[in-house]
Formats: sequence, structure tokens, C-alpha cells
Amino acid sequence: MLRKDFFQILEYATERYRGKIALSTNGTLINEENAKVLAKYCYHIDTINYFLFSYTRRGAFLRGDASLKLI
Repeated sequence: MLRKDFFQILEYATERYRGKIALSTNGTLINEENAKVLAKYCYHIDTINYFLFSYTRRGAFLRGDASLKLI
């Protein structure tokens, strides 16, 4: 959802693409408004991968210390 046109792309894909659609997210950009829009497409998205991260020194190094602000 980093792209401003994410939902336009999703709409295009659900209307014209006949293959499987998968969404991968860490969930940080899913708010109530975005969740409602995603719910409209729930029958067209085959897989949603939701990644959970724990805060560790290694994880902080890989993602940068700013990730702690999101927890």
C-alpha cells in the first residue's frame, strides 16, 4: 500500500486478471479505512500473507531502529 494507486491496481487486477491474487503485508499501513476497502475485494484475493515481527537486536539491525516506533 505504499503506492498511492494501490487500490486502483487491485481493482484492475480483480476485474481483468484471471490468475491468483496474493497480498503480502506487515500490516503497518492497514488502518480502518484501508481495511474497509480491502474487504470489498476479499472474494478476489486468494491469499493474504501477514508478517509479524518481534523486536530483537538482529531485527532492529535488519529493519533499522525506527521499527521500534511502530510497535
